[in-house]
Amino acid sequence: MIEQPVTVHYRFTMDEFITSQTMGRRRMKKAIMLICLIIAIIIILTIGYANIILSWNLFKSGFYNIITIFSSIAIFMSIIIFYLTLAYQKTLNNAFEQYLAKNMEVEYRFSTEGIQSVTSISHSEMLWENISEIVQVKQGFMLFTNSQIMHWIPIHGFENQGAVLAFMTMAKEKVNNFRQL
Repeated sequence: MIEQPVTVHYRFTMDEFITSQTMGRRRMKKAIMLICLIIAIIIILTIGYANIILSWNLFKSGFYNIITIFSSIAIFMSIIIFYLTLAYQKTLNNAFEQYLAKNMEVEYRFSTEGIQSVTSISHSEMLWENISEIVQVKQGFMLFTNSQIMHWIPIHGFENQGAVLAFMTMAKEKVNNFRQL
């Protein structure tokens, strides 16, 4: 029995771009949080070192100074995270403006033989074997060809829920590394 191809059709807007980039960069968010945690630990260790070696006696006056120090660190870390978020958003906006496929209609066709991607400026085909991993999230599917390249397939691009289920069945048969987040 030959399965019918599944077609996904959508416009690649700024919202799609941000969603695809955000979903594909979860590891980056974890790295940023880890960097912020390391900075906080360095600040705490520096204050402790200064208290012991330089005899600042920051902790002798009691609980109030400890709360002041840790709330200052929390405020500092919040400011860092806020500015990193703004910088990330600006980077995404600049990247979208330079993206050739911005605001174009995108169509993917999934069949048992392979995957076709069509826009007004390109047409490509790939085999299922070229997909190393598929990750399903609430908004869609991320098809990874390697750790750097990801194809975004939004749920709303499918005709109906039956097409989503047909795609999932086909993808699970063709790609060994299929997981849901």
